[in-house]
Amino acid sequence: IAVSIYTFMGCWNELFFALVLTHSRNAQTVPVVAAMGVGEFGTQFGYLGVITVVGTIIPVTMALALQKYIISGLTLGWGKR
Repeated sequence: IAVSIYTFMGCWNELFFALVLTHSRNAQTVPVVAAMGVGEFGTQFGYLGVITVVGTIIPVTMALALQKYIISGLTLGWGKR
């Protein structure tokens, strides 16, 4: 429960930090743009879906492309004393 509270607070703080510091629409982060999909008159589920897919493609692609280096970095110190 404590980890979920800290994770939620970290995400919430990151959202407001980016919301306050980005003045230009071109400099906004993915969570800020996704928050704009929830409005006064309803939720734009298509818009939120597109933002989620586009925001996920780059990290997943990078993780798959650099998987060999990530695994070697994680196991670099394993077994050494």
